Amino acid sequence: MINEVMMVESEPIDLNQAMKESNWLISMKKELKAIEKNITRELVSRSDKKAKWIYMLKLRPNGEISKYKERLG
Repeated sequence: MINEVMMVESEPIDLNQAMKESNWLISMKKELKAIEKNITRELVSRSDKKAKWIYMLKLRPNGEISKYKERLG
């Protein structure tokens, strides 16, 4: 028997696309809180550079989404 997995959801390519999905918004908020709590980065306002989010879906062996993962690049 052949197992087929059909993914309905995909990783966003930019912030605008991610902002339309509540799962990604929740995940980004958690990441920002972790950065603030662990003091791993200093968040500053800069007009010459923009922070770039990198999005990844973590999957279980059966193909189900186990985690929405992102990081600031």
